[in-house]
Amino acid sequence: MGQAGKAGSGEHGLRILLITYYFPPCGGAAVQRWLRFLPHLVENGCLVDVIAPEKADYPVRDNSLLRYIPAEVGVFRTPNLVISRIWGFFFPRIQMPYGNLKKDRSAGLLTRIALWLRINLIIPDIRIIWNRYAKDYAGLMILRRNYDVIITTGPPHSTHLLGMNLQMYFQIPWIADFRDPWSEIHYLRLAGQTKLAHHLHKRMERKVVRQASAVLTVSRGIGTEWDAGKVHVLYNGYEPRHFEGSSYQRTQRFRIKYIGQLTAGQDLAALVKYVIAALPDSDLEFNFIGTNLTEQEWGRIREDKPNLTFELNRFQCHAEALNEMVNAELLLLVINRCEGSKGILTTKLFEYCGSRTPVLCYGPRDGEAAQIISSHQAGFTIEGLNDTAGRNYIQELYEKWADERTVRTTADLENISVGYQVRELIRLLADITNSPSGM
Repeated sequence: MGQAGKAGSGEHGLRILLITYYFPPCGGAAVQRWLRFLPHLVENGCLVDVIAPEKADYPVRDNSLLRYIPAEVGVFRTPNLVISRIWGFFFPRIQMPYGNLKKDRSAGLLTRIALWLRINLIIPDIRIIWNRYAKDYAGLMILRRNYDVIITTGPPHSTHLLGMNLQMYFQIPWIADFRDPWSEIHYLRLAGQTKLAHHLHKRMERKVVRQASAVLTVSRGIGTEWDAGKVHVLYNGYEPRHFEGSSYQRTQRFRIKYIGQLTAGQDLAALVKYVIAALPDSDLEFNFIGTNLTEQEWGRIREDKPNLTFELNRFQCHAEALNEMVNAELLLLVINRCEGSKGILTTKLFEYCGSRTPVLCYGPRDGEAAQIISSHQAGFTIEGLNDTAGRNYIQELYEKWADERTVRTTADLENISVGYQVRELIRLLADITNSPSGM
């Protein structure tokens, strides 16, 4: 078992066990929520221990994120079966899918079969194998540390099954944190899930929600059919401290950037063409950072545009990605086009807002992302590619930049800051742990 950090102290004194599959040195969006929350929990006097796998199948690794883990947090790394080795044995020529299960129409037959098997036969997800290792470690730690509450965060949603078992055995309040939907996640809908598989996901999901002391979600669009009294929305938020040291530097080109991966149902190429059509004959520079574009998608973005600059950087560490956000004139955000899209909030949205660079969102005008962008004067949302108001917004922004006027946003962002979200979380934890019916 790994070495725990020093116990936290303070007026709240809550002892929290966080169980998460994704944790630094894992990179990408999956780790950002709790990595941002941890320092604020410690500063508010909470003791936090984290259980995570020692070796795991991560889409990217970002060792720079390790510095954001407070020294006071105990990180316990458990053994784990590296699933990619098993996958590689059965499908040696097919990369193991990570997170989004994005369906590529150009994929070969074997790849499509492997994806179908993953979606319909491995339920809720392939990382459930880790539960058997984490359960033993969690049990020992609960006996030693006398926690006030257990928190599991998913995806992978199999982690919630572990939290449910621990709660039933040790009679400790347990909170299930949903960073994404479970049974209604967009990529399952778009990738050929059978009715039986959907039913099994739904049944597990209902059991978890029913048993949990409380449920956290990252947006109002998750769990609309669940018990409203149990569901609490905590945005991922943005961390102002992470932007310290980054400052906007103007260049000779109007820089348009997309940061992050693409998942099923996102049409980035269409949004790029929309921007180009709004600014014909302009000197534009497009940057795609940490973006998993196929050759077909990359070609579609660049086709018939020899006079424009396009750059693709498949990975940058988190700090560098934030600096890229700051040093842009326009940031692109694409909401997945699928059922339930109105409730989709991407992790990057809040960091986009925190960068103070205007955001162009392609998604539902009455969606939650659009509401956040509008209420914080952070940019503009288009729902269709014939939106003239969106073109006017882009053109006005370009004119400001060309005239060397400011193109930065200035609205108050306090209520989407990480500090604000954690204060709400601490109030919820105190209510649950002080209530006789906290279970």
